[in-house]
Amino acid sequence: MTTEKRSGMAKWWLLPWAILALIWFVAPALTTTENATVFIGDCMEPECALNGDLSVGLFTRDYELTQADGTVISFSPDSVNLMSWPAPK
Repeated sequence: MTTEKRSGMAKWWLLPWAILALIWFVAPALTTTENATVFIGDCMEPECALNGDLSVGLFTRDYELTQADGTVISFSPDSVNLMSWPAPK
């Protein structure tokens, strides 16, 4: 086998890994969890609960919670104390 053929075959072996990396990077940003409840920090009282649609930022990987009034709250995964959402139907 020539060097040219080997390098061409190596590219095909990299293709599945590139596809998996692309899915890992993009998929969380395309998923939204509706009606999530999040408790941030040390407060576990019902007044501290944040409710809304939960998604993940594509570049920051921070959570973004869109509340019913349209406001968006961004927070890091490390700041989450408790997170819950309804079971899918």
